[in-house]
Amino acid sequence: MPTIFHRIPVRVLFLLATSSLFAANEYQIELDVDPARGTIHGTEKVVYKNDTEAPLDTLFLEAPGLPGNPAVPGNERWRISALVDAKGKNPTLGWKPAEEAYGVPLSPPLGAGFKTTFTLEYERALSPADLVPGYLSIPDRDASTWYLKFRAYRAGTFGSDDFKDITGTLVPPAGWTVISSGVPGTAKGASSGGRTTFSARGVRNCALALGEKFQLVRGAAGTIPILVYSPEGQDAWAKQVLTETSEAVTYYLAFLGAYPPAQVIVLPAAPAESRGASSSQVIYAPPTTSETALREAISLQAARLVWGWSLGDPSDSTPFVANGLALWCQQNYLAKKYGLDLHSQYLRAGINDSYLVGVLRGYDTTLMRSRSDRAKLDWDFERIVAQAKSAAVMHMLGGILGEDKLQEVVRGILKTSKQLILTDRDFQKRAQAATTAKLDGFFDQWLRTKDYLDYYLSHVRVNKTDNGYEVHADVWKTGTASMPVEIVAEDLGGGRVRALFPADRASGEMAIPLKASLASIALDPLQRLPLLARVGVSGRLDLADSLMAEGKLLRADEQIDQALSDDPQNPRALFMKGRILKERGDWAAALSLWSKVTSLSTSSEDPARIWSQLWTARIYDLQGKRSEATALYTAVSTLPDMRGSRAAATAGLQIAFTDAWPPLLP
Repeated sequence: MPTIFHRIPVRVLFLLATSSLFAANEYQIELDVDPARGTIHGTEKVVYKNDTEAPLDTLFLEAPGLPGNPAVPGNERWRISALVDAKGKNPTLGWKPAEEAYGVPLSPPLGAGFKTTFTLEYERALSPADLVPGYLSIPDRDASTWYLKFRAYRAGTFGSDDFKDITGTLVPPAGWTVISSGVPGTAKGASSGGRTTFSARGVRNCALALGEKFQLVRGAAGTIPILVYSPEGQDAWAKQVLTETSEAVTYYLAFLGAYPPAQVIVLPAAPAESRGASSSQVIYAPPTTSETALREAISLQAARLVWGWSLGDPSDSTPFVANGLALWCQQNYLAKKYGLDLHSQYLRAGINDSYLVGVLRGYDTTLMRSRSDRAKLDWDFERIVAQAKSAAVMHMLGGILGEDKLQEVVRGILKTSKQLILTDRDFQKRAQAATTAKLDGFFDQWLRTKDYLDYYLSHVRVNKTDNGYEVHADVWKTGTASMPVEIVAEDLGGGRVRALFPADRASGEMAIPLKASLASIALDPLQRLPLLARVGVSGRLDLADSLMAEGKLLRADEQIDQALSDDPQNPRALFMKGRILKERGDWAAALSLWSKVTSLSTSSEDPARIWSQLWTARIYDLQGKRSEATALYTAVSTLPDMRGSRAAATAGLQIAFTDAWPPLLP
């Protein structure tokens, strides 16, 4: 383990994400980061308050495991050497795999409104996942937390234990420099005897970053300071990131009427985090110079600093409110940047497709799940459901309320408090207050069931009438969910008539009067609803990706062929068709398609183009053309990193490619 960290520089940057608001629970932590041993060691003194409405007989001590193959469970990853309660006793810990936490019994139970204390000592190993190129990153979320948190997992509780007051001391290795950043205007941390003290009030988490020779670029969005840290040699990236962050935060400040984070810190994200990531007041931006990639990642994470880290769902629930509102804010921002209406931007982003791929795979896409239920899922619930479905539901809600009304709702939430646990039921009440439409069925259907939406229009016929024409069409509900569906008929004179098929009907005949003969009739012509039959090219290719990873080439090929029938020149579809042909042994046809991809796409940052070159090199290796393969690997290694392309090129330079099954992805 220690050998992993021999590359870590001698100087350290310590970043503390803070907020100045109240919190029910207090953590005093003495922290020791020891790269030589490869460990994080801490001693906590915790004051925990029961802010639920009933006595607690058990608390949970979160000890997240380390994902991977094989994964390391939390009870093996964390070593708890001491745990003492308020009475000086040592509670017996019981490991709860589904919760990734220890159960801590309380005897007698802790009454509502009462406090108790704990002292514990712990240690965990630093892992390769903590190492981002250029610095050590411990953002304190999921597996990257650096201290143990007490929680009361109980559905419907206020969830105030999400917010904490943290004070502590950090002992750096000899010769290391430690910097702490707090709320502007407060002390930045004091060093004494080799120790750095820090404090953070009312935070959901506390992010750490350690690195050498970080360069700082400062800016602001209104009165909100923005600090971009980057390793040496990334000046252009830092300036580009500062511009994108400033523009996004400035927009949200005006759009939402408030922006709770007191400051925004930006750091380079890990290579795998192409959409970026975030923690309280910290954005991790992807290390790319692509304007589009940076804009979309930063705008999402800047919204997440509000919806998720400042306000949002309890940690033990699916983050519907946080994800839905963060993506809704991001899509509003991007629509303005790209000169589109909001709905067109949603379609451009492919949000519905991402969700519907899960439906096509037969996944249970019920949104609201308990923590233990989510832990049992072996598919990407976070991307498909927690994010994409939440965003799709929020967009449909905007269609019911009106986007202006939804904006009023979220502005009202921010006026109420800058630090708030907001459950899905709380949000539903606020939305209901903004409309006369009954929303109970909408929220129950989309949040608490796996129902999906699909309608079918058939048997269109036209009758001549005294006043013109009348179009008749049969509408069938072929999905399990229900929504009012718009049907628009257009006549040869350009006249349009809109009708609405009601949500409470499973089938029926629509009659629409026209002045001239029929030119066209369409169901949901603006594509406002996530209809299953309307999965687009990107959705089908995402589905094909997952099928190929399972070795299901026939089903993957069906999806790729459908995508190519819709968009014959799509570079990604052509690349994936080549992958199918390669696995079937038609290497010549595969090479021909990949050559076509490189001619169709001239962008050096197009993943399909980059991976077409990589797979061409791999075929050359399999054909014994090592020199040709090496030349391509070398070329790809100089291109932007797309889905691990640089690592794949480096591996190809080190050793000739050999086949694998199931097929490697991309």
